[in-house]
Amino acid sequence: MGKVLGFAMLFASLAIVEQKLPNGMQVIAVLRPDTPYAVASLWVRSGSADDPPTKEGTAHLLEHLLPLSPYGNATVQIRMENMGALLVPETGQNFMAFSLHAEPSLLLRAFPLLVKMATELRVDVAMVEREKELMRLEMLALHEDPLWAMKTLLKARLFEGTAHAHPPVGWLDTLAQLTLDDARQFHRQHFRALNMALIAVVPDRATLDALTDIASQFSATSVDAAPTATMVHRPLPIDTLLPFLVRPLRHPSEAFWGIGWRVEMSASEKVTMDALMLHLRQAIAPAIFGRVGAVREWALVANPVRGAVAITLVARLRPTTDLPERLWRQALQQLAEQGLEEAKMEQLRRQLLLHHERSTADPLQCAKQLGWAWALNDEPELVSRYEQMVASLDGEQIRRLAQRLTKTDPISVTVKH
Repeated sequence: MGKVLGFAMLFASLAIVEQKLPNGMQVIAVLRPDTPYAVASLWVRSGSADDPPTKEGTAHLLEHLLPLSPYGNATVQIRMENMGALLVPETGQNFMAFSLHAEPSLLLRAFPLLVKMATELRVDVAMVEREKELMRLEMLALHEDPLWAMKTLLKARLFEGTAHAHPPVGWLDTLAQLTLDDARQFHRQHFRALNMALIAVVPDRATLDALTDIASQFSATSVDAAPTATMVHRPLPIDTLLPFLVRPLRHPSEAFWGIGWRVEMSASEKVTMDALMLHLRQAIAPAIFGRVGAVREWALVANPVRGAVAITLVARLRPTTDLPERLWRQALQQLAEQGLEEAKMEQLRRQLLLHHERSTADPLQCAKQLGWAWALNDEPELVSRYEQMVASLDGEQIRRLAQRLTKTDPISVTVKH
């Protein structure tokens, strides 16, 4: 373990500044004097999992609409860009994020516009309909990737009946039903300072203080939120996904196959899950698919949500065979019984540290890591503790997590002509 600890010491630990503003908004920041650019993001701890039943896609619609708020003869997003700042919006299942990045002095000029943008939704019905058409095209582009469609189908089955069943973009067949009133209601309910965080990567304390002064102006008004955990969503609209899976199949012996596991996961297990997924992608999947034969494409993904993770493995097979599922079950069982030897663990630890260093070296990615840790786990310090958690990772932790997978009933799906 000494070699790994020595390797980890090469990386400067992230010093995270945390505070709570008078309006209730959280501030989570990294001060980095040599940062090539600065980032100021507004994060909301609500996302597509808070879409009302039959209104899946509401959060995604709001993400599209807010940057279109008018500013003079343009929109607020265009005004930010003209000032030299770039806006990157994102909707996840448990968060919405609007990340602004620019040279520090330009960021301070543009950030008040971001706060104003998030404070009030100011668009008309015609603009909503135009954005819905753009969203439809965006969703169609996603559906044209059959591995994405298969992963989405599996994840929906794993979380069927819950608020996490649908993807952040929503469903194609509910998009037409969304209205401006739906977006306004979501905005009123969730865009409150008490439900938000300023996530920043800036060069100095003076820049951070200026940003917090601006963020303090956001309304602290509290609105009673309907509990999303008890939302009962409609059955999975399989008919909206199957055509996109069947369409690429050009041979009667061809099929898309997938298997998925839903596992409860605490914040402290993130590093173990990262290591397990890395091992599965690098060692297990190539070995298994090499034995299966004609695997034309495959994808292995871990989608974390608040309190759980969906692991999905999908592949396009020709010919169709149930061999991959048997081989994967055997590989997981072996891992659950034996774990991993120290030489393999040292390699995994080194790779995890390198990936963490790359992801936190870039200011925008660093801010995203902080935001995800806050929104999903309420523990942004996980980002600064990641290296220590990697250093203490051992094969027994991998073995126990694999054991939990073998005791979890997976969902398996095969789609043929």
